[in-house]
Amino acid sequence: MKKILLMLLIPFYIFSQNVTNGDLIKNDSLQNVALDEVTVMGGVINLSSDRETPIAVSKITAQQIESKGAFFDLIETMRTTPGIQVNRGGGFGDGNMYLRGFDHTNTAFLINGQPINGVEDGKMYWSNWSGMIDVAEEIEIQRGLGSSNLAISSVGGTVNIITKAVDQRAGGFVKTVSGYNNYLKTSAYLSTGLMENGFAASVLFGHWQGDGYHESSIGQGQTYFFSLGYKPNDNHILNLLLTGAPQWHGVGGDAKLSTFLATDNSQVRPGTWMGIYRGDIYPGGRNFYHKPLYNLSWDWDINSDSSLSTVIYGSNGRGGFAYPEGKFYYDAPGGRINFDKIVTENALGNSQGIIKNSINSHNWYGIISNFSSKINDNINYNIGIDGRTYNGIHFRGPNNFLGLKSYKGATKSISYDPWEAIFDFPSGDRSDYTISYDYEEVISYAGFFGQLEYVGESFSTFIQASYSSQKHVKEDFKFGLGKADEIINDGYNFKLGAAIKTGDKSKIYANFGTYSRQPFHDDLYNNIRYANTINKRVENQTITGFEVGYKYESDNFQLILDLYSTQWSDRIQSSTTFNDNNEAISSDVSTPFGQIHNGVELQLNYKPTNNSSLYAYASIGDWTYDGNIETTTYDEVNNLGSVLSVGNKVYIDGVKVGNAAQTTYGLDYNYILSNDLSFNLTGNHYDNLYAGMDFGYSEYSNANNRGAVKIPAHTLIDASLNFKLPVSEFNSIDLRFSIFNLFDVFHIEKITDDMNHADGTTTTWNGLDVDTDIDPGLPRTWAISAKYRF
Repeated sequence: MKKILLMLLIPFYIFSQNVTNGDLIKNDSLQNVALDEVTVMGGVINLSSDRETPIAVSKITAQQIESKGAFFDLIETMRTTPGIQVNRGGGFGDGNMYLRGFDHTNTAFLINGQPINGVEDGKMYWSNWSGMIDVAEEIEIQRGLGSSNLAISSVGGTVNIITKAVDQRAGGFVKTVSGYNNYLKTSAYLSTGLMENGFAASVLFGHWQGDGYHESSIGQGQTYFFSLGYKPNDNHILNLLLTGAPQWHGVGGDAKLSTFLATDNSQVRPGTWMGIYRGDIYPGGRNFYHKPLYNLSWDWDINSDSSLSTVIYGSNGRGGFAYPEGKFYYDAPGGRINFDKIVTENALGNSQGIIKNSINSHNWYGIISNFSSKINDNINYNIGIDGRTYNGIHFRGPNNFLGLKSYKGATKSISYDPWEAIFDFPSGDRSDYTISYDYEEVISYAGFFGQLEYVGESFSTFIQASYSSQKHVKEDFKFGLGKADEIINDGYNFKLGAAIKTGDKSKIYANFGTYSRQPFHDDLYNNIRYANTINKRVENQTITGFEVGYKYESDNFQLILDLYSTQWSDRIQSSTTFNDNNEAISSDVSTPFGQIHNGVELQLNYKPTNNSSLYAYASIGDWTYDGNIETTTYDEVNNLGSVLSVGNKVYIDGVKVGNAAQTTYGLDYNYILSNDLSFNLTGNHYDNLYAGMDFGYSEYSNANNRGAVKIPAHTLIDASLNFKLPVSEFNSIDLRFSIFNLFDVFHIEKITDDMNHADGTTTTWNGLDVDTDIDPGLPRTWAISAKYRF
């Protein structure tokens, strides 16, 4: 039956593009469907409005964000973008996005032009940004080095999320979403629009909760968003923004492939460190965080040729990750941890088990200012500054003593309640809270940037450059090490490009860029948690990118072809080994190595009728590691930070880069049945997907190793039905029913153990050893939403 249904869907699956009622292309043009040319920031927001010379970009509208987001992370809306793979993760907010094969630490994420990646390591936690689904007006995805002037981690690309209060019309909505496994989200939004006195205000509140997609991945959280805009005249716009998404959620856990194959495709995976506590399921591994973000922006049109845009911003994140440490008893039903028994044994002095926190908090402040001006009708330029200061706070301590009075000298704990974390965070001496490391860093940053562009009738070209300096100061509070030596690193980027119109409807373009990126703070030290020793081998990482493209566009058809090459050198990587009690026993740091990512991307848009739209994309990449490495192993148990071994050979040259499919293609079809009813069908295919490289795997100690384990290819199809019920001229009720993974395809998102190559003697599934540890994708899930607009 599934095969018959799939054959019936093939005509839709071959030609497709999602366009809701609000996305229908006006004046028979394709300008409002994705894939506009991106241009450098006209103001701090960095939208595609100022530069004529294009690069590869995709644009996602507010309607598309809402229709694709459901109860997933914001990155779910980017799934049908060329070169992107989205993994939905184990718990709420645990999704990951890969762009041209690079993970979130090497893709720059911005909100209204403000960088939001973690400063010390580049990481992104989408659980902190759950409210963006409701308030984002647009997302721009710039693939490659991008057009941003800022010194940001844009190896794979740049993603800019746009929210603006003064652009909102008066009105609002009340919305509820119900979904798979008891998910429920309610939110309410109100906007005044631009009032006669020049003010505009927007406010949103929301609450969500659910049992999660996997056992013990329960969670809940809130969202708040305030934006106050003021437009005193046509020359000035000011905007004050505050947003946050306090939450906690349990995480899913990996398991052997054979475990999931025995569950009749239910794909419900065991929770990491899951157990029973006081009679209820207790997610022993849980993320909790509260990260208020605030900024004040000012856009000033000085005259018809010049403008100045400035934003001052801040963020104070509090929270971390809670999980067990010590001796545990796996004798609760289903082999789960018996936390109640641990409490009893702790009281008797027979056990030493607790729930601990790894705290990662910060105070982050910055300013970005950009001046733009026209010299004449053909030449324009912009210059600006970018300043930031970041104080990171990291320590490990108790979350729940489980009946103990103290543990390893600590007598106080920090709750996983995200509201308590923000308002009851220890300051000053933290010795009563710590059981392991305790350190802070202050990272200071100053940057300058500029761009010059020439635009003629059939030819345009630009040159762009930036320079930045970073100062790193680390201070230890646990082991009496004090402050480490100050580290100062300078970096730069340089980009140039040109475009030539080859007719009224087509153009070709080429862009080149090189980026000398300062190392992440965490990479500057041999063992950042337990020592102040600087890693002398760490240097600036060099990223060089080149792309050529062709674009053809008519009234109802658009074709864009991009060929790219990205070379990344002088990167390092670290990994940690844990024992059965989840205690770190050693860590490894590599020597520098590189990656080479080459590929081609094709995008097609076609609008055959006024009530249908078709979209297709394909991306074929060749992504490999460049060079072999050596590792140094450090002690994490006895003599903390001491060297256990040096010069361990790891052979990774030519190994495929993993965790993201190197071949993807998909189609998206939308058909409007009437003014009030529309239907959408989306399909995505993933192939040439490999396990992620970890140089701790024994396979890579052999010069003639078999490379990364390949993950079986898979195709996923989603469908939705959308109904709009008009209530009055300005009021309506929007209903949406969505099914994800329509055919309930069992598929693997990630391999967590790369040592199990099938050798002909083991049991396999689609060529993969069933003894391999995996993270599976989600089974068939669903969501129903109702939204009242007024």
